[in-house]
Formats: sequence, structure tokens, C-alpha cells
Amino acid sequence: MVRLTPAYGARTGNPDPRLLRQRRAQAMQRPSPGRGREAMKLTNLDGRIIKLLSEDSRMPALRIAELLGEPESTVRGRINRLVEAKVIEFVAQTNPIEMGFSTWVMIGLKVVLADLSTIVAELEALDEVYFVAMTTGGYDVMFNAVFENNTELHRFIVEKLGAIDGIRETNTFHYLAVPKRKIAFLPISDHDKATERKRGTQA
Repeated sequence: MVRLTPAYGARTGNPDPRLLRQRRAQAMQRPSPGRGREAMKLTNLDGRIIKLLSEDSRMPALRIAELLGEPESTVRGRINRLVEAKVIEFVAQTNPIEMGFSTWVMIGLKVVLADLSTIVAELEALDEVYFVAMTTGGYDVMFNAVFENNTELHRFIVEKLGAIDGIRETNTFHYLAVPKRKIAFLPISDHDKATERKRGTQA
């Protein structure tokens, strides 16, 4: 399964009303992190497979099986289960800065709570936006976006955010540098825990 994200910074007109309605419905039904369906219980083998795929997502199942000392059929079956359970997904991750989008920001929004789901749906439909979260604390919504320059950012804030009903306040945070950018979460397997305990004993 390969999912390609929309091109960053692409200029489009107003979002398709049908797409907007669909995203609004999805936002209303989407469970919060940690809620919803029961999480898949990961085995030691699952953790080791995920670790190898995080280092090289194109690594063949045969090579993974060789490195782990497991049958290829077992490894291939585990990978398929991990994908079906949405524990892992294969994504073409782009680097916005290398593509010429040097202005990288996080924007916090204070919104009219009755309009929260609608606002999130409209943000999801904007090509410049690549991450959206409903939050607690000082802001109701936080999202990340990239632009070619500050002029494009200014236009986005005035023309696109300004056109969304229910936004009461915005606060923009510029990223000066990104020392770490990694989307993979690696579960700690029993094998890794045993290795760490062994190292601690030998220290």
C-alpha cells in the first residue's frame, strides 16, 4: 500500500464542496487517539520487523526473514497483518525544504467550539496543510503547513484562513531548524528490553 500526499504549496481554488462535506463527516466520526477500536497486540517479531522496515521501507520480506532467522511466509504474513490493522503504512515522504518550500510553520487556532469539526475539515482540504490536530491547552486546533516564502504564508493567512468561519484567533510559529523529523514510532520489543538489561548488567 503506497499513499502519496498532495503536492505541498499547490494553488487551488476553493475546496470541492462534496470533498468538504465528506471530510466534515469523517472529522465528526473520527475517534480520539487512544480510543476507538482495540489496538493490535504486537509480538516480539512484529517489533523487530517494524524496526527493520523503519530503516529501509523497501526491504524485501525475504531479506527481513534472513536477518531475523524466520520463514519468509511468516514474515510476509506478519507484514500483511500489520498493514491491515493500520499499524504500519508505506508512504512516500517528501522533504518540503528540498522542494523549495523554505517557510515551514505551525499555526495555533482558537475557534468557536461549535464550528470545530467544520474548521478541521476545511483545513484538511488545503494543500499547504500536512498535519492537523484538535488539542487541549491554549489552542483548540494546531496544524503544520509549508510555503515557498513569507508572501505565500501571508496570502494563506489572509485569504484562506480568513475565509473560514469560526476562527477567533491565530498564532503562527516559524520553524527555524528541524533537527529531527521522523514519523516512525518504534515499539520496544522484548528482545530489545532483554538486550538493554544485559548491557546494564555488564556496565
